[in-house]
Amino acid sequence: MGMAILYIPCLILLVAGSGVNASFSVLLRRDYGPLLTCGLMAWAAAHLPFTLAGFALEPLGLSVKTAFGLWAASAICFGLLMALGLRMLFGINYSKGLLLVAIAALSFSVQAKLFATVSPFLFSPFLLFYAFSMFRGDIGDIGFSLRQRQGFRRSMEAATINPRDASAHYQLGLIYQHRRQYAEAMSRFEKAVQIADDETDAHFQLGRIAREQGRLQDAINHFSVVLEQDEKHAQSEIWREIGATYLAASMFSEAKDALEKFIDRRPYDPEGLYCYGKTLEQLEERDQAREAFARCVEAVKTMPSYRYREHRKWDKLAREQLKRPQIYADERRSDPRVSA
Repeated sequence: MGMAILYIPCLILLVAGSGVNASFSVLLRRDYGPLLTCGLMAWAAAHLPFTLAGFALEPLGLSVKTAFGLWAASAICFGLLMALGLRMLFGINYSKGLLLVAIAALSFSVQAKLFATVSPFLFSPFLLFYAFSMFRGDIGDIGFSLRQRQGFRRSMEAATINPRDASAHYQLGLIYQHRRQYAEAMSRFEKAVQIADDETDAHFQLGRIAREQGRLQDAINHFSVVLEQDEKHAQSEIWREIGATYLAASMFSEAKDALEKFIDRRPYDPEGLYCYGKTLEQLEERDQAREAFARCVEAVKTMPSYRYREHRKWDKLAREQLKRPQIYADERRSDPRVSA
């Protein structure tokens, strides 16, 4: 009950505040069931071996220090397993996952006092019936979300038996990509491309993964295929990805050409504006770079709240660039007050 009522909701609250692009209510409805399942399995896996070890050592005279050591080892194992669960469900890296798991563990400290206070009333049949009636819809939504995810995964796995179904491999690739299991995601995307070379989305995702992994030439190769098939793919985001890849490869003129096409079509995209500003800065076009960073900040600031989480990274990076002295160098040199 402590896991279900205290720990998992607290962990979801921390995840919602850590930069994941979803609110607490959305995460609670969507991911409570899977995370609770992971938590209970992790608790059993982490504690069962050390519990058995404690029973085995008891006839030999189990000391307090040994018992504490077993408990601490089980707690550490539980934390490691939960960090893996967070990475699997939300794509959070290990270090941040361990920090969130450790903070959420503080919720267990109030468990004994809380249950000791409410336990005389908690199992009242009238209270249980009232609580079930009030929260039946929310509980049903959580259960439906868990069943839907399990059913979707099974249906996609079954669909891959069909040697002609490239879409199923692509959908499974998206699941693995969301979990940052890039090897499995690439395998599914490549299978989709082998089945149907015109699977533009798969080429696009393969290019994005290659860019994130620093395989810039592979990224350009996949993006070139996307351009041949649809140069407006993903609402023209293909041009932003190409520009960002050229920027990473220090091919600034090519990056500028690609990003200018994207900015013409998507003038308020924060990521595109930031990459465009970085490119202009490298080309020593300081005034235009400063303007692009300012537009990036303004674009994020005017976004609705539900989209701000997704793009606040670019707002922060653009503000950092605007604070750098070289961005203002030309302006300061032209300012008569500075020369005076």
